[in-house]
Amino acid sequence: MEYYTSITKSSDEDNCVSFNCPHCQERFKLEMNEFEEFEGDIMYCPSCGLNDEINAFCSDDLREVAEIEAMNLAKDYLNDMFKGLSKKSSKNVRIKTKPLKKDSSPTLYEKDDLELIKTNCCSRVIKINPISYSIKPYCPYCGGVS
Repeated sequence: MEYYTSITKSSDEDNCVSFNCPHCQERFKLEMNEFEEFEGDIMYCPSCGLNDEINAFCSDDLREVAEIEAMNLAKDYLNDMFKGLSKKSSKNVRIKTKPLKKDSSPTLYEKDDLELIKTNCCSRVIKINPISYSIKPYCPYCGGVS
């Protein structure tokens, strides 16, 4: 049995969205249209240069909302499963059920707090911490030094 849900997050004023490095935990942003066009399976961290599968770079706030949505789907499934149980009670056994309440997901938005640069190798827009910029960042798409 598969369940699907969608999670939306608005981009910042430069159409960039956040990612987190699974190795150094540094946050960076990529331009959404360029990222959607990217066909690779591996991404590089602009700060530490280490790579991993793209889904490992999921931002912390997006991961938190995904966990809440997964728990809400589980609660829906359990509520449906136990919906008619109290009607099946006998005079010797009394069963009362109360539906599980869903948690509300926080609204996701992008802070505009990183510095925009264009990579030399791929000519793609990235946003990084100004400190990372001073130490020659890596390109998230090819791993080259910008």
